[in-house]
Amino acid sequence: MATTTTNFGWDIPQSTDLVKDGATAIAALGQDIDTALIDLKGGTTGQVLAKASGTDLDFSWATPSVGKVAQVLSTLKTDTFSTTSTSAVSITGLSRSITPSLSTSKVLIIVSLAAGVSNTDGDAAFFQLTGGNSTTYVGDTAGSRRGTVHWVRRDGSGGQAIASTNMPVTMVYLDSPATTSAVTYQAQAYIHQGTAYVNRSGVDNNDGSNGRSASTITVMEILA
Repeated sequence: MATTTTNFGWDIPQSTDLVKDGATAIAALGQDIDTALIDLKGGTTGQVLAKASGTDLDFSWATPSVGKVAQVLSTLKTDTFSTTSTSAVSITGLSRSITPSLSTSKVLIIVSLAAGVSNTDGDAAFFQLTGGNSTTYVGDTAGSRRGTVHWVRRDGSGGQAIASTNMPVTMVYLDSPATTSAVTYQAQAYIHQGTAYVNRSGVDNNDGSNGRSASTITVMEILA
């Protein structure tokens, strides 16, 4: 005669069953599955399954609350970085991937970056984002001026103070990636001349009046 499944107790035939008994058990199994999975039926576009109770297979279809934060992910960078590249390069250790649960979701990217620049007049460091549609998050170009998000320059009298300090750089962008695949957001840096630094100053003297900093990138999925 029939036995039952381990987890849900559904009837299943045994190899020793007579044909009639096996058919009866298969019919019972089909009905058990149909009854157990009834909550998966229905729903409309954009809805998600939510647990209705602690009972196994007890679900209900729900429309996600617009504006609700679905997930928050963050990366902390405590070591230093430098580049002399005149084209944008990734800042090592300052990226974060996120997989949106809905293709309509938005992703809020927040970067808190400690920027430095080398100590020669005219040295300039530029900082921006890439990933998703964040490459559109730059200022307009004008003449020879670059379109970027933030920049730091050591220039003329008093420039030593700039080179001796970490400048706070904050980048905030609301992206619409339109995907449920993983998206990686990455902070980038490049220079006009000299060296761009992250988490240290351009001077970086080894004494108690100098410090090393930390930077973060945080991404949040916003249901929309």
